[in-house]
Amino acid sequence: MVESAVAFAAVFFDLYGTLLVYGDMERAWADWLAALDDGLLALGSPVDRRRLEAACEGFFGRPEPRPADDGLTVYERRLAQLCATLGVSMSAVDLGALATRTVAAWQRQIPLDREAEPVLASLHRRLPLALVSNFDHPPHVRRLLEESGLARHFDTIVVSAEVGVKKPDPSIFAGPLAQLGVVAAEVAYVGDSPEDVTAARGAGLVPILVARPGGPSRAEVSDFRTRSDVASRPEATPAHVVSSLGQVIPLILES
Repeated sequence: MVESAVAFAAVFFDLYGTLLVYGDMERAWADWLAALDDGLLALGSPVDRRRLEAACEGFFGRPEPRPADDGLTVYERRLAQLCATLGVSMSAVDLGALATRTVAAWQRQIPLDREAEPVLASLHRRLPLALVSNFDHPPHVRRLLEESGLARHFDTIVVSAEVGVKKPDPSIFAGPLAQLGVVAAEVAYVGDSPEDVTAARGAGLVPILVARPGGPSRAEVSDFRTRSDVASRPEATPAHVVSSLGQVIPLILES
């Protein structure tokens, strides 16, 4: 579906699966589990590997831990719940170390799209940009953006676990729209998932779907050894579909 041209006033981007490309996700989850196992051992709390694997089934598919004034990220609270299930006691400092170690191991299989830097640079010369991403451990996202050099291209950055709202809830866009002073109908949102399209449609943004050929399934991406149909949510229709990030530039600048 291609809709009538819009004179865009800003462009918002998703991060994972959009600016970052999912690679070998079976390896990513294996590395995550190995890092979790090694981290528990390093912190003096070894756990039987089979027991650990069983406890991690559907780790991210479980209900999100309730917000608490404990200084922990959502991901750290998930780890705390897991440790409690395993009978392991962890301090906040230990949970932070375990979170950093495990996310870094998983991240190694998710490189930056080679077109991300030039696409962002080209668009940012003309328009304000925002990053709007679902992620349970914001420190990792912010560190990754700084180390990759992408942070300088964004006028504002929104991570779901910091604002307490997660796509497909369209209200996640309220903050960046207000901060940049732009009208939703004149903003493109570039993402890779049904949640991205649904959220953008709900907020009145123009969704552009990045559909790379031959990518991993949503189940492989979303959770450790979860093979359920995680893409079963109702899908809205994107305004445009592209097979690479580079194709976004003419859609935005030539509209």
